[in-house]
Amino acid sequence: MKRDLKGKRFQNVEEVREKMTEALNAINLQQFQNCFEQWKKRWVSVLILKESILRVIKFWKCSEKYTV
Repeated sequence: MKRDLKGKRFQNVEEVREKMTEALNAINLQQFQNCFEQWKKRWVSVLILKESILRVIKFWKCSEKYTV
């Protein structure tokens, strides 16, 4: 979808809506499902990274209490 619309200019919002609707309708169900599954995997990796960062921050805060 991005490839289809990249670099194009539109006259108004209605034209953008029309082109986006055309691009979305051109995607078949299998392509959409694959895209959605890839998106879910990326979010899982983001959440895992966020959890790791929060653990490090919590560790730093705890270690600051005990430093002299």
